[in-house]
Amino acid sequence: FGVVDVSSVSELVLGSAGVVAWLNLSNDAWDASTTVDATKPESVVNLMGGNAKVVHAMAWAALLAGAGLLYAACAASGNPLSWKLLLGATALGHAYQGPPFRLSYKGLGEPIAFTAFGPLATVAFYIALCGKAQGGAPVVVTAVVSSVAVLLGCTTAFILFTSHFHQEAGDRAAGKLSPIVRLGLPQSLLLADNLVGAHYACIATLAAAGWLPYTAVFGLVVSYPLARHIVDYAQQKLDANDIDALFFTKYLAVRWHIVHGVALALGIIAQRVFLSPDLFV
Repeated sequence: FGVVDVSSVSELVLGSAGVVAWLNLSNDAWDASTTVDATKPESVVNLMGGNAKVVHAMAWAALLAGAGLLYAACAASGNPLSWKLLLGATALGHAYQGPPFRLSYKGLGEPIAFTAFGPLATVAFYIALCGKAQGGAPVVVTAVVSSVAVLLGCTTAFILFTSHFHQEAGDRAAGKLSPIVRLGLPQSLLLADNLVGAHYACIATLAAAGWLPYTAVFGLVVSYPLARHIVDYAQQKLDANDIDALFFTKYLAVRWHIVHGVALALGIIAQRVFLSPDLFV
């Protein structure tokens, strides 16, 4: 729409950062009760000497601050659907880790991450920004937006999937049925390899169907070597029986997620500005 609303973008960025901080802090606090993170050096509970109550308090403060900013951005859009979608994403975040659900312990963490960060949060942010740009008029979620939501949901879920690679023994001991526990590490790496291939096949299919600009596809090609490196690195460490080194795999996945997202955004911007002004109409 030719508009960058700094106030709304700032509220969405800072608000989502607060909610994600709550997600991670409360995850550490809840996991402290199951000992699954007993040897996890980056656990905030461990860093604070095992004081889960303080971490819970920090999590709630982050959630309240983040939710307040998100609500402000959604209210300004004049479209309540954006807030409802974000409430759904946050509810899934609690179901992922908190009692009585603890769905991550049933191996459902990746589907939850995909749904919350992809179709729910990404679409909600689009509705919030475009609703305000259009003065509260109804927002149509286009094929391009849907495609972006799916792709970002996939790369986010892949970060979570790779974070389990070095934790099979700990997850198994705590009764956490993560994908690594269910499949075993060798089969999980094979699945990761297939997921990378399927992801880029999905990108090509979306472009061929006209749901994704070809300019975005050209940019996403840049990210493929990073995705390929994740699987190759993990396989090398497994072959060397260096399981602890698999801890680094999730950071490689984060790097891929960021580059992938930036390339996707730049490709869509290029199409919108130079080729198809009506891309989102």
